[in-house]
Amino acid sequence: MPAYVIAQIDVTHADGYSEYMKRVPDVIKQFGGKVLARSTTGTVLEGKARTGRVVLIEFSSLDQAKAFWNSNEYQSVKKYSDGNANRDITLVEGN
Repeated sequence: MPAYVIAQIDVTHADGYSEYMKRVPDVIKQFGGKVLARSTTGTVLEGKARTGRVVLIEFSSLDQAKAFWNSNEYQSVKKYSDGNANRDITLVEGN
């Protein structure tokens, strides 16, 4: 069953965050992930949402998504987002 990482991101320091954006795609691919959507132009249909970037990443399973998130490879890249963006990250299992 697939799993999805949903990231809502407000970039606060573009220069610092750019290093994260350069490095993270390779780590996502290494764990079999696929970016399905990445945009800064979304439309809120109901309620409140962040006004920044939204990223949707698909993994083959919940375990694979967790392996990506907890990996040393991702943690070494994640440091480039720390202090450079405010993020809400959600992991959901698909159907």
